[in-house]
Amino acid sequence: PVGADTSIHAPLYPRFLATLYRMTNLQLPAVRHLQLALDVLALVLVWIAVRRQWRRRVACIAGLIWAGYLPLIYYSAELFSEGLVVFFISLALFLWSFLPTARRTRAALFVAVGVSLGLAAISHPLSLLFGLAVVALGPLLLPQPPNRRQHLIGSAWLALGLAIPIAPVSWHNSRLAGGFVLIQDRAGLNLYIGNNADADGTPNIPPGPDYQRLLDWPASEGIKGSRDAQKFYRKQALHFAGTHPIQQLGLLVRKFTLTWNAQEISSGSDLPVLQLYTRFMRLPFLPRFGWLAPLAILGIWLRRRERQARIWVLLPLVYTAALTLFVTCGRYRLPMMPGLILLAALALDALADAWSNQDLHTWRLA
Repeated sequence: PVGADTSIHAPLYPRFLATLYRMTNLQLPAVRHLQLALDVLALVLVWIAVRRQWRRRVACIAGLIWAGYLPLIYYSAELFSEGLVVFFISLALFLWSFLPTARRTRAALFVAVGVSLGLAAISHPLSLLFGLAVVALGPLLLPQPPNRRQHLIGSAWLALGLAIPIAPVSWHNSRLAGGFVLIQDRAGLNLYIGNNADADGTPNIPPGPDYQRLLDWPASEGIKGSRDAQKFYRKQALHFAGTHPIQQLGLLVRKFTLTWNAQEISSGSDLPVLQLYTRFMRLPFLPRFGWLAPLAILGIWLRRRERQARIWVLLPLVYTAALTLFVTCGRYRLPMMPGLILLAALALDALADAWSNQDLHTWRLA
């Protein structure tokens, strides 16, 4: 159940995968099918959440986009943690949709949302920033604005829920490391990989000799222990930002634009090549990021006054900030897809209404 060393990756997905292996007697095709089933369950949760907050047409548009979105189909069947993160974020959004009408169960729902976001964080730490943003803003994201006391109480319940899955992981890692380690042991290294003179904004150092030399670098400088090694990497990243501010700014801009790039930047097997393996994935009109993202931006503008859309908007905004700070690729941006898909569905719904009402202004804006 727990290892003898600190986790170099978020610990939940390896244990989830081990559970699937045990359930299926190490049958990899069965594991892939179970992970795809989890993605379908996430789709259903988001459909219900959208249906509760908007009309059926918006939910159906969102469901159709999700069902045909190639990266979700592909990555959900691969042995990556992002499919699990998407599920827990979808679960949090599903639970959130019950909050506007909840009275007696509101505190329990806040805690449940926090737990879901905490589970996402211990599946992949980048999602922790979204959890912290939800805790900070809390009830302000609900359709009915709370007073200050309600805001503080709601945020406290959210923070409690967020801490429940993370606290045992932090305790275990910190006990072994001899110092505080929140979720995984290589946060400083990951920050350095995305912010140094040779960085290109992507996880461009695959396992191999170059990666091993990077791991051995602190020891060659006389630094011992994983805790001090992570401090060393963070110090190197900050030193680069301080001594090369223009290059650092350009790198941040590059990571931002790569995050919103139409192409699926790979961090492993190349998605366009793997599309050739199935007839369905070769279909030419399946949803792609290249048209989903502009529709989502249009949805943000057209529905900017709808308070119930705020948490859905917050998801891609916070994830973009996280990827801009660390590293980015097509797989890492996958957890913000529930928000982008809903916003794209809202845009298409608004365009359909504009067509019916002969609203040329909305179409010119589009």
